[in-house]
Amino acid sequence: GINKKELAELAGMPYATVNSWGSRNPYPPYLKFMLENYIKAKNYENIKNQVFLIEGIKGS
Repeated sequence: GINKKELAELAGMPYATVNSWGSRNPYPPYLKFMLENYIKAKNYENIKNQVFLIEGIKGS
């Protein structure tokens, strides 16, 4: 659920670098780790927000 432009922004990398992955350059080995942790963090945020909503807690 993330495109290359968003990935470049999240990683603080030039879009041209990220855009070349998979076509002209191989995907870097750390990308899998980075995306797995991004997904875990997003899932955690969603769960936390649901708990806060159910409990009537104002989140940050």
